[in-house]
Amino acid sequence: MPVVPSVYGEEPQRWETLKSELVHPNKHFPVQRQTVRLPDGTVWDDYFVWDSPQIACVMPVTKDGKVVVVEQYRQGIGEIIFHFPAGHLDADSPEDAARREVLEETGCSGGTLTSLGKISLFATKMKGYAWLYLLEGVDVDPSQMHHDPSELTRVHLMGFEEVEAMIHDGRINSAGAIAAYFRALKYLKA
Repeated sequence: MPVVPSVYGEEPQRWETLKSELVHPNKHFPVQRQTVRLPDGTVWDDYFVWDSPQIACVMPVTKDGKVVVVEQYRQGIGEIIFHFPAGHLDADSPEDAARREVLEETGCSGGTLTSLGKISLFATKMKGYAWLYLLEGVDVDPSQMHHDPSELTRVHLMGFEEVEAMIHDGRINSAGAIAAYFRALKYLKA
């Protein structure tokens, strides 16, 4: 068996965007058709990219150490899923969007907000990032929930072990929620 080096293959290089046109100007799903030149000189004239929104994804934790998990139907995959509060940035900052989404989806407020960085959810075809946050010490008030009709929401207060078990068995399968959980866990253990 050959010895495999720790780094192999070709060094990645940027593509050159020669042209970009908005071919689907929908406010929820704007799509660009790009003409790109690859590093070897090949030109593709039909590369499509979703100009996806920036979103905030937040793992709220109550004052008594319970993780706040939401259960909602998601039409894109046609399933009811468990995840953390998340939503797109309007004209607000990622931090403001994080607090807004937690309040709207769970009724939780207050607490200390810590940035956990950002992730790309699908770098091949989406422009937007998910900004991840830990929100520790939230107050829970179900009467403050103000979700829209497309987001009927059930809120669960769970222990860390239960959340991690749900990630490992696939009941929590949202990329943003999984990334936020493990980044928060590392932060909390530091």
